[in-house]
Amino acid sequence: MKATDEQILAALRKHNGSRTLAANEVGLTQRVFYARLSRLKSGGQHVPQSLSPTGPILTGTSTLYNEKGAQVLQWVKEKVDEKQQHARIEAAARACAERIQRVAPLKAPKAVNADLCSL
Repeated sequence: MKATDEQILAALRKHNGSRTLAANEVGLTQRVFYARLSRLKSGGQHVPQSLSPTGPILTGTSTLYNEKGAQVLQWVKEKVDEKQQHARIEAAARACAERIQRVAPLKAPKAVNADLCSL
């Protein structure tokens, strides 16, 4: 399937500028997707930028006080956006899978030494 420029731009808008998710949606490799974006930009087309936050979500601060009520330590509490983290892990796995060469399955050995097998 060959993706049109309109499909690429629509996928970028749908995924808030995430190039990895948009490339996966339209069925292009990262290399081809970035080449197409470069061609669009050089042709004067506006290409959406990523709108999603890249870091953790701040949830508050905690403070430790000593016996006299003086502040001893303070730290920031944060959490990760689970959906965004999951999407990034999947995108990384797909990108790695594109580069790994497939190997034919090996046949099982005809005989094994049961003493060496640990199950």
